[in-house]
Amino acid sequence: MAQAGGRPLPPEDAPTSVTRGTVVYLPIVSKPRPLVADRRLGPEVCLSWPPQSTLEQAASDFGFQFYYHSGSYAQERPEALPMLRAPEARPEYWSIVSYKLWQRNYSGLALLFNEPDMAEQDGPLSPEDAAALYRLAIRTHPRTTWITPNAISLKYLQRFLAAVGNDWRPQDRVGIHIYQTNGGYAVSRWPGEWIAEARQIVDESEAAGAALWVSEVGPSNDWPMADLMRYYEELLNAPGVEVVCVFTTSVGNQHWHASKRVFYDENGTLTPSGEAFTRTLK
Repeated sequence: MAQAGGRPLPPEDAPTSVTRGTVVYLPIVSKPRPLVADRRLGPEVCLSWPPQSTLEQAASDFGFQFYYHSGSYAQERPEALPMLRAPEARPEYWSIVSYKLWQRNYSGLALLFNEPDMAEQDGPLSPEDAAALYRLAIRTHPRTTWITPNAISLKYLQRFLAAVGNDWRPQDRVGIHIYQTNGGYAVSRWPGEWIAEARQIVDESEAAGAALWVSEVGPSNDWPMADLMRYYEELLNAPGVEVVCVFTTSVGNQHWHASKRVFYDENGTLTPSGEAFTRTLK
């Protein structure tokens, strides 16, 4: 008798094919839900660090598929991506988040590290140490799909992938952050060129062919509208990029550098970056 999810099917419910009077019962094939469902022609949209106060407004304005921030590991919303970090100032964070993911038997997408090349974020963490923590993460959470190393420096990415070597798993994603090298006051390098170099580094490593995420990028509200539009156009049409995570809806009293990258001002009105992003999505 045919089975559906372990339950016997009555004959009238069973899919059949008739050949010369013989009844053939066909198996029911369940296709797993993809981790990143294609909703756009180009990369899917993600927001980094959207506070709860702007989450619903951002969902309405931008239709993002994912979001994440430092505490999203504790949220079980399907669009909230956990993030496992190893900041020097908070060494306990790794254990707290890792245990939470273990409790949930988590099997979705998660970010591993946040700018391990930056001292004020998860650095200083050497690429070799990051590679060792990647091996620990895939051993303790084998069902999780990791996006890593999420560094700004492409040289860091190259060293990280070399240190990981053939321990890289095909299901994991390579994450990069894109920020300008001149303090962000103007565009010093367009994202298309940045992404192309990252793609070459990946494809010359043991991670060749891995899906690429721009796991954080933050155009500035100080840039001319034409630059903002071109920047988002290149990001959201980048070949070989699966997801683009844009910083950010709002940041409260955070650093001035971050506050120049918000999508909403204090009145909830779209900023130039928010307006350019909205226009690019249409």
